[in-house]
Amino acid sequence: MASPISVYRALNLPLGVVPPLRTPRTRIELSPGNFYSPITLRENQSRGARVIINNNAAQAATVNFSGLAFSVLPGEIVSFMVGENGLWQKETLTVDLLMVYSDVARNSLGQAAIEARNIEALGLINDALENSGANFRVRLVGLKELVQPADWTSLNIILPQLRTNPDIMAWRDAARADAVHYMTLGTPPECGLAYFNTVPSAFNMVASVVITNTCGTSATRHEFGHNMGIHHGDEQPTPIWARGDAITRTIVAGNAIPFYSTPHRFTPDLGIPMGAVDSVDAVRMMNINSPIVAAFR
Repeated sequence: MASPISVYRALNLPLGVVPPLRTPRTRIELSPGNFYSPITLRENQSRGARVIINNNAAQAATVNFSGLAFSVLPGEIVSFMVGENGLWQKETLTVDLLMVYSDVARNSLGQAAIEARNIEALGLINDALENSGANFRVRLVGLKELVQPADWTSLNIILPQLRTNPDIMAWRDAARADAVHYMTLGTPPECGLAYFNTVPSAFNMVASVVITNTCGTSATRHEFGHNMGIHHGDEQPTPIWARGDAITRTIVAGNAIPFYSTPHRFTPDLGIPMGAVDSVDAVRMMNINSPIVAAFR
């Protein structure tokens, strides 16, 4: 179930100090015309309280608490939480993502539209990670257009080539991207394809999705789940719990709701758990893999 949230603009915080927390979640928004640093978190807040720093500004912001200082880079979403000891702690890691779209997609939709689809897809990933209680968020570190090779005629052909294409490799190295996402035109019924990385692999941390009249931007969060080690709900992976929940149709098991499977979240309508302990728990798998993935580059 979603918890209440308070939202503040950075410039509206007196001297950058976050007010006493009134809701379980508080989000601080920073942007080019709304920037203030440092942001200071008040001490003696309730255990479990969270402050989310969403930095859409062009420069890094500093977050201070308990004599410590943490940098939140441009494009990062970083969550801080009051632990059981009553002290603030950094709650989330950051996985850096390079997003690439084809010239074919741009010719069909226009540059503004195809780039907007990529940004929307990224937002859906981060919304799902927040909803599900994952210990990381995804930051966009590059948005590039690729002249698609003529022989890239299906996702089965495209996916392995994403790992070695010279342009993509150069962009990935320059941006220090942990993962790569590719968007192009396609034909139904395929919407996306990705490598299953139950054991994290920098080489295989790539996914591709297509644009059709039946494939929306939510396909990206599904394929990203595969990259983070999650299998479909009807599969028997090792470990067995690294899969989506077929009952509630979480992201990697039908993609009907904006949650990755976890026994610690419940459907808003009927209160059904979105997973089962030691049986269906995508978030557990992703939380194990995220420190490795975040350190790829």
